[in-house]
Formats: sequence, C-alpha cells, structure tokens
Amino acid sequence: MTYTINPFISYLNSLHNEQASNQNAIAEMQIQDQHFAKTQVRHPLTLFLKKKMEAGEFVILTGHAGDGKTTLLTQVLEALDRKPEMLLEEDTVDCGFSLHYVKDFSELTHEKQDSVLKTCFAASEATLLIANTGPLLNAMQRLVPDDPQLENTLLDAMDQPAGQSVDIAGFGTAFFLNIARVDNTSFIREYLQNIIQDELWQTCDSCPKKGICPMYMNRCLVKENFARVASFVERVYIWLQEYDNRATIRQITAHITYAMTGGVSCESVWEDGQSIWRYLYLFSNLLWGSQGAKEDIAAQQIRGIRLLNAAGFDQKPTSIDYDLFIKHDVYRYFSPQLQGMLKEVEKLTRPISDDKKQRILKRAYLLFGINTPAEDRVIQQQVFSPWFETYLDGRNNGTKPSNKIRKAICQAINTLFVGESYEDISNIYLTLRRNNEQTSNVQLLNGQISEEQIRLKFEKCPTSVPDKQQYQLMLLADEKVKFRIGLPLLNYFYEIHQGVIITDIDPMLSNGIDSLKAQLLSAFKKHNDENEIAILFLQGSHWKRRKLIVTDTSIDHE
Repeated sequence: MTYTINPFISYLNSLHNEQASNQNAIAEMQIQDQHFAKTQVRHPLTLFLKKKMEAGEFVILTGHAGDGKTTLLTQVLEALDRKPEMLLEEDTVDCGFSLHYVKDFSELTHEKQDSVLKTCFAASEATLLIANTGPLLNAMQRLVPDDPQLENTLLDAMDQPAGQSVDIAGFGTAFFLNIARVDNTSFIREYLQNIIQDELWQTCDSCPKKGICPMYMNRCLVKENFARVASFVERVYIWLQEYDNRATIRQITAHITYAMTGGVSCESVWEDGQSIWRYLYLFSNLLWGSQGAKEDIAAQQIRGIRLLNAAGFDQKPTSIDYDLFIKHDVYRYFSPQLQGMLKEVEKLTRPISDDKKQRILKRAYLLFGINTPAEDRVIQQQVFSPWFETYLDGRNNGTKPSNKIRKAICQAINTLFVGESYEDISNIYLTLRRNNEQTSNVQLLNGQISEEQIRLKFEKCPTSVPDKQQYQLMLLADEKVKFRIGLPLLNYFYEIHQGVIITDIDPMLSNGIDSLKAQLLSAFKKHNDENEIAILFLQGSHWKRRKLIVTDTSIDHE
C-alpha cells in the first residue's frame, strides 16, 4: 500500500524532541530544512543588529542556549542580502562592507576563545560574536584578569534591555546585548500562524485518512479558533515569564509542535490509526502533555508542559463549570466539529475520576470554547487573575490603570505596614511591623503618606526593539519613590485587598515587598523631635494617632 505522507509533520515531530536525538536539535541543521524557511519568525532584533553592523560596530550577542542566537545571525546576514548556505565556525562576509562573525564562541577551546577576542577587538570591520553568557564572562576575565569589577560591569551591561557599550581597558569597546532580555512571547502568534498555513497541509487535504488523523484535526481546530488559541498560549507564557519562568524560543517551539502532533507520524496513522486518536491526541490535551486522560510521561521533558501543569489554569473554578460539568452542555460552548467528540468523553473516560474528566472539558474550552467577548474576559480573569487583563492591556498599550485598582493597592500597602485592613485609606501609615508579624494594637508610627500622593502609571520599557514597544507598571509617590510593580506583586496586592492571608511567600516576592516598604519609609519618614514619639493604636475598628512628648517630669500627648 502506498501511504500519503506529509513531510511537514515529520519536520514538526523533529522539533519537540528535547533529548537532542534528531537532526533539528542542532540549530544549523534546522535552518537548512526547507520547512524552516516557511515557518521561521523574524527575530525582533534583526534590524537593530543590521544597523549596528552597517555602522561597523563590534557587537557581542549573548544569551541562553535555545534563545535563537544562531537563527538571529542567519537572519541578520539575510537582511544584508548575504544568505549563507551553511554557517562556518568563523567567517568574514562581503555585505558591501566586511562583516566578521563568530557563530558559537562557547564551543571554542579556551586558547581559541582568547585569540578570537583579541582579534575581534583589534579588527576595524563590523563584527558579530555570539556566545552563551557563562563562557563569555570566563573568557573576558581571562582577557582582563586585573579588573575585579569587570564581571559586574559586564553583567550590568547585559542586564540592560537595550544593550550597552563597555570599554574594555587595553582592548577597545564592544556593545553587549543579552538576547535573554528580549520578550519571546511575541514569537508565539506569528509562529502558530506560520505552521497552520495552507501550503504546508495540502498533502493532508487529499489524504484518505484525514478523517481519523489527529494532526489534521488539530491543524483545522487551531485554524478555526486561531485568535483564541494564540491568545491563550501567549497569556500562559507571559504569565510564566512574569513569574520568573522565561522560556527560550526552542522551548516554546517544542511545546507548540508537540501539541500539534503528539509525536504521531503519518505512517502510524495509516498502520494503526483509529477514530479515538482524534480525542487522545487533541491539541488541548497535548498542550498539557496528556493523551486523553493519561499523562504522557515522555512529554514531561518539555519544559512548557511541566510549567503549564504546575500553574493549574485548568483547575481553577469558573462561571461555566456548572454548564460543562453538571449539565454537560457542550452544544453551547463548542463548534459542531468538537461537540460529538466531547459528548463521548463520559464513555471514553468512564474508568477515570470526575476531576480528570472535568480537566479534559476545561482544557478544550480554554482553547476552543465559544462565548462572547464580555464572557471571555470574565473567564480569563477567573483562570489567570482578576487584574491580569488590565495588566496585559497596560503592558502592551500603556493604558492607564483604573482608580479602583490604585485605591485597592493603597489599601494593600496600608495592610502591609499596619497589619489590619480598613476602609479609610486617606492616609497610609508607615510602621516598623515585619511581614507576617502578628498585628499589635499599638505601633510606633514612623511616617505617613496621603492616598492622593500615590499614582500608578505604565511607562515605556527601555528596548532595542522600538517597533515592539512594551510598558511596565510603576508606582509613583510624589517625586520621591518610583517602584516597578510586576505581575506577582500586583496579584499579591489583590489577594491582600480581598482579605486573603498569605503566609508562604516566594523569596523573590518577599524581596520586592521589603524593597517597596523600605523605599516608602526612607522617603516619607517623619523626623520627630528627639523628645517626641508618634504612635498608632487601635480603638474599636479604627486606628488613631497620638504624639507623645517626653519632658523631664512627665509624658504629655497630643
């Protein structure tokens, strides 16, 4: 029998094997694959680096393995009309000017690294050197062993989102740019769009097995629900990044391509395929690393799957749970293509727990559900967090936060200092109470801030990618305090505002809380006369202030 084989599916399967046992685990081999050219997403730094090369600069591009450094080098050369058939370890290319590149500095011996660095600093031509961060720092310290501050200087430069030039004593200037500081979540939507394009699936359109093929069905479902699928996957990775779990492009690619194929090949569909496979290998199941109700142990090596499961988005209660889980109303929330399949979940999963059945339905809803924009916003708030949509809007567009959120944050800050939440936030009292310390009815008052002095604003982030502008949420207190509020701290403020007591705080979040409190205390501390003591005490349900004046014979109060 002659099988209908789509080579693009074989290509997708080669991208989610993180054990590096296939040819596309190596970036240079993947670049040479014909399907890469049709699905690649141009890195946002391409034009920035092109201009740097045209200006004849020495640029050192660093980052983590899998961040797309080799691909970026290829795209820079293509932008300069010099697409290479194969990247060499080191080469000089005529782009109308001489451009020297070093493809993977980290793979060179120490002796070769030292020699290459000296050559690059001495060269008068444009130079692009690519290295993983650790080997680069070690090599720079060997180059300048007498500078004890060099590592800190380089780390500070690499921590700048827009990059920074550093003068290396005795050698010259290099521009350091850390690709790990670039937001990879902007890659997701365009990559999803590229891998579902009609040209790559034409072979499947005429395949006799397409009626039972899970890969073909997943492609059709993603195309039909593209905006919803792309938005959900973007939100997941933005959330993970905000919680200090940034993913490389290679890790995101592995996650998405596994969700599309589940490792199933065209050959296996022809030889063993069954109709139930469309349910077992449904995109919404595979995104969480499950084949129906059964966890795919091998898929847990994909980092995005592990993190998505740990986040628990598919287990949070929502306003559609009753309809889905009790009424089994799949007709209202799913397209005809999915209705019949999901109606059979009860039969297909009879031996498993209700919890797993519910997660199958919830996952399908999150990716492919049908509802109004207003309903969808409510569900997103329930699945992620109540202020997440506001945070996203401000992050992407610089939209001003609502006054309601500002007031809630003021109340949360007051609770952090005083230990008791109360409605009157006209003044924020600054005490020396420690986080999670039992609230005392009498506290030493070190200062106070008027609620009107607190502002929230989304400010532009420094970036080397001006056409992809992003914003960060800043808390401003007069001209004295300017403090970044990330998503974890924003969510923490919401929980406090709701009266939730959280005793187990992540160390990074705890650091952020302590830093904000310290800045506010430093800026607004009241300098009393040495004979005066200001105290805050609880009277009924209200906090009262008193000033104690110490004299030679008595203590008076005002």
